Amino acid sequence: MKKTIFLALPLVTGAVGFLGRAAEIRLGFDSATGLAVGHVISTVLPLYLAAAAILYLVLSWRQPAGRQGLSAGFDTPQGPLPVLLAGILLTIAGGGWLMALSLQSSLLDLLLGALSVVSGCAMFAAVKQWRQGEAPGGLLLAPVLLYVAWLLLTYKNYADFPVTARFYVEVLALAALTLAAYQAAAFAYGIGSRRWFRVSAAMAVTLGCTALADSVSLPVLVLYGGAVLQIYGLWLCQRTDAPETAESQETEGSGENAPGE
Repeated sequence: MKKTIFLALPLVTGAVGFLGRAAEIRLGFDSATGLAVGHVISTVLPLYLAAAAILYLVLSWRQPAGRQGLSAGFDTPQGPLPVLLAGILLTIAGGGWLMALSLQSSLLDLLLGALSVVSGCAMFAAVKQWRQGEAPGGLLLAPVLLYVAWLLLTYKNYADFPVTARFYVEVLALAALTLAAYQAAAFAYGIGSRRWFRVSAAMAVTLGCTALADSVSLPVLVLYGGAVLQIYGLWLCQRTDAPETAESQETEGSGENAPGE
């Protein structure tokens, strides 16, 4: 029961974040100008997200922070497989949808859509290799590249926007997704950290769910949903045994597909 509550916790904090952000968008900004009106929810939400980050840092601190391989950090996807596949399919679908809508408008959206499709296909291949007992290696880096590009495009879109409160959730969510995807990919090279994966993945799910309230188009909403489900699927695959058990496997996993070996 305790393990179930722990695994579901990021969804709970994410749901609360989503409701808070939806309330802030409705009450915290002037509908005509888009400027912040100083509503109390605009103060409460950042404090809540900061408290969630501290909570996950405390909960994760007893986990080993040293170099670990895939087998030391994760179980092979079995039960969580539908969650991972749903996230992958949503990423591909959202990317394809965005590409279709941007063919006659934005080249940057076309690029983001294409990267989403490539990332989804790479993750599908990675999960297939993983279930066959092989380390996915560089395939797990595809989401990292996607989220970095998405983050840069988001910065570009809001470069001249004067109200930081209007877009900070999206920026934080994409930064957290990037970090969580990177931490997951590190395990395939034998340099992963259970401690930092737990913190980054939990905050990626929390902030990703919160950012769903900011989605301005259905394709972007689908992409956020796919990103959150992929990270949450990896969160469900993580090993939840005692740190001592994981440390005993560290030597075995640390050389797993390490660069240059």
